[in-house]
Amino acid sequence: MPESQDSESQDSELQDRAVADHYVAYPYPARDPSDEKKRMIEGSPSRLAEVEHYLFQGRLPSPFRVLVAGGGTGDGAIQFAHSMAFRGLNGEIVWFDLLPASHVVAEARAEVRSLTNIKFVQGSLLEATALVDGDFHYIDCCGVLHHVDESKAGLRALKAVLKPNDGMGIMIYGALGRRGVYDMQEMTETLAPTDLLPNERLAIGQRLFEDLSASNCLKRNQFVQDHLD
Repeated sequence: MPESQDSESQDSELQDRAVADHYVAYPYPARDPSDEKKRMIEGSPSRLAEVEHYLFQGRLPSPFRVLVAGGGTGDGAIQFAHSMAFRGLNGEIVWFDLLPASHVVAEARAEVRSLTNIKFVQGSLLEATALVDGDFHYIDCCGVLHHVDESKAGLRALKAVLKPNDGMGIMIYGALGRRGVYDMQEMTETLAPTDLLPNERLAIGQRLFEDLSASNCLKRNQFVQDHLD
């Protein structure tokens, strides 16, 4: 392997490890399973009515199988599973994610709601064909593919487990919607390198954010609020 390719591979592995370490330390999004007793978090592309209307003309297949790829702490899987159970629909939701910490939170949330229609599978998105049974009617992949070094390979892996002529709901981060975020990332990559522990990097990032001027793009971006929590 040429030296440049070897260096790129090492950089990619370091970045992948840093992303994984971050989500182990801070499962995303932050959720308290006990909150399931008092509220349901809803959103697209995990809204069953949207999927039913736009992909299946108002008639869902039965049994209906959904893969939530990059399930995180469970928002999409819980929303789908609850909606299906509430309507008495036959089917299965497969929560699929790499990180055990997120698995713990997602499964605890399902237990609070007494949901039995979710199957939990841990593994890499790129290994979907080997780890999950194929033939899904719908795949939810929200905020995940941009974290995969080979994003096109990740998309191909999802397509391989999707039934022909069915569909996916995909969200990836965009430069305009996340204005200011990427500038902040470039600064923190220099000031808080990935060889530091996640809590050390977070502390540096917090201090940096506090010192930003009121005119900073991230400060002014009203659509990006997670960092404020």
